[in-house]
Amino acid sequence: MRETIGRFCNVQKENLEKILPEKLKAKYFLTDREIDVVKLLLLGKTSRDIAEILFISKHTVDTHRRKILSKTKIDSTSILISNIYSL
Repeated sequence: MRETIGRFCNVQKENLEKILPEKLKAKYFLTDREIDVVKLLLLGKTSRDIAEILFISKHTVDTHRRKILSKTKIDSTSILISNIYSL
């Protein structure tokens, strides 16, 4: 069981690191920085957390989040996250 869960987690990590960014670029034309923000949102990070991790201001993170929602034509971050998992 542990081995199966471990393999599943590795596949999810690979999807997050390799496959997801390419899909987001192709479908929504997100920038690399916007993709970084999306990845961290998927990990449950707040704007403040993301700002600290990426060494940018919270205001900049919020700007990226607004642009991501605008480009994807999605109304909220929670809907964005659920839609990303169905890509």
